[in-house]
Amino acid sequence: MARIVVAMSGGVDSSVAAALLKEQGHEVIGMMLRLWSEPGSIEDDGVERVVQNKCCSLESVDDARRVARMLDIPFYLVNVEQEFKDAVVDFFYQEYVAGRTPNPCLVCNRHIRFTVLLNRALALDAEYLATGHYVRVDNHPITGKRRLRRAIDHEKDQSYVLHVLNQQQLAHACFPLGPYTKQQVRAMAAERGMTVATKAESQEICFVAQNDYRGFINRYAALSEKEAVGVGVGMQTDTVDEVNAPLHPVGAINRAPTHSASLRSPFRDTSLTASQTATKPVITIPKPGPIYDQSGKLLGRHRGLAYYTIGQRKGLGISSPEPLHVLTIDAEQNALIVGPAEALDRTSFTVRNMHYLSGEVPTQPFEAAVKVRYKALEQPALVTPMEGNRAHVTLSRPQRAITPGQGAVFYGGEDGDEVLCGGLIER
Repeated sequence: MARIVVAMSGGVDSSVAAALLKEQGHEVIGMMLRLWSEPGSIEDDGVERVVQNKCCSLESVDDARRVARMLDIPFYLVNVEQEFKDAVVDFFYQEYVAGRTPNPCLVCNRHIRFTVLLNRALALDAEYLATGHYVRVDNHPITGKRRLRRAIDHEKDQSYVLHVLNQQQLAHACFPLGPYTKQQVRAMAAERGMTVATKAESQEICFVAQNDYRGFINRYAALSEKEAVGVGVGMQTDTVDEVNAPLHPVGAINRAPTHSASLRSPFRDTSLTASQTATKPVITIPKPGPIYDQSGKLLGRHRGLAYYTIGQRKGLGISSPEPLHVLTIDAEQNALIVGPAEALDRTSFTVRNMHYLSGEVPTQPFEAAVKVRYKALEQPALVTPMEGNRAHVTLSRPQRAITPGQGAVFYGGEDGDEVLCGGLIER
């Protein structure tokens, strides 16, 4: 049996994952990450407004600790607030300012869960890091390489947000819930008397209060400006690409002895994320700019590119005899281009920062099924590799509102359920 660290969140999925592994006879250690959350503020009534990260709220910590106690497994709360802010939150903000619409889960899974947390797990001589994701991983019967595959429950499948993992990370990844449906997992939790069996799950971004990303942009810009003034630096627009930046080598930190007395020592180590090893950019403040129609006619002014996304219709502040949608966010000109809904349909796009899970980069075009958003339906496509770790994608039929900054994930393999590669939509 193996020593396995389970990334616990206080939710039903990670709780059942830990229970299944413990029942299989593995030595299970529970770890929960304390992530960054917005600073509290004093309201007009004098009461402090405290914003908790949804992934590590006090309630979630209590739930995770209660499950660990029930399962009789060690439980540790690991503070990675600064790593999370540097790698995930700054990236999220800067992408919006640059006119792109990011998915922060991609960055978190690559740089926080499967780098920082995996390094902590390996420092405890654990063989695997397990999570409550609905996805499967196995070895290819011919090549022996690790494969990431869709979950049995297609409604809950989370392979899209894990396409950023490489062979080294997949070799230490364990996903106990891949063979089950969400309904089955809730039933298993209830059978084991877990109070989290009926706990609601959140689809919101964990560090954005009330799922109001525009309000978050305002608050984070003000916070960043205050911090910049405090250290005497200015604002700029350069960004660091966190999604596929070079990784801190998995397992590179010193291993801890296997005896139980050593279990606390790895948490004094500081495993760096990619963002901490690169020159950190200075945060940029959104600036107002023009809104044009497709012919170049000036229609109005926008508040700042960070407050808009492709396909957006409401909140443009302009009048027109027909509904207008955001078609293009032009960061170079700091401009929005708007037009009718049918202009959102596209049959091709390019992808940057392509990541191939096998580690082998193809030289010829290949067919695959692509998802352009987490909840989008897959669609047949022809993928043509390009120089500079990019690819050109041609769709079999038009798709609406393809959005720069979102992940494009490609599926194929013998059964069509294997994640082949993925990257960030460029244009």
